[in-house]
Amino acid sequence: MMADHEPTVLKMPSTAANPANLDPADRILWIDPAEIEVRKRVGFYFPDKAVALGRLIASVGQRDPIKVMKNDKNRLQPWRLVVGRHRLEGVRLEELRQIQAIEVFGDQAAIRDMEASENLHRRPLAPIERAMFVHALCEAARDRFASEHG
Repeated sequence: MMADHEPTVLKMPSTAANPANLDPADRILWIDPAEIEVRKRVGFYFPDKAVALGRLIASVGQRDPIKVMKNDKNRLQPWRLVVGRHRLEGVRLEELRQIQAIEVFGDQAAIRDMEASENLHRRPLAPIERAMFVHALCEAARDRFASEHG
């Protein structure tokens, strides 16, 4: 674990392939998985999916960074997971020392929107799980509308 909690930063060159549609100025962080707190999530956690993703990341590398935000309330875990629980848990299960992450910013509604949106559009979902993510998107939109229009 890094003592000063400063992640290694990888700058993406402007000519690099950009599968995540990132602005080249965005930073990819390499973070110790133990330094990421996982709070209550929208949706279900599937341990077998985490195992499979962990093995895939260990063998061919990580292709899709997780999303994190600063976590000022926990010095041992200075990052808070926003998107990518199965990838994070897979990396932890494989005992890998670092995971790629992108730092994101936003209020609670924006964070819920990010999580729900990514999961809603990533894979086919069971009806109950789809309903959970649609509900989270609706709550985030309602909160955003209320804050913008009173």
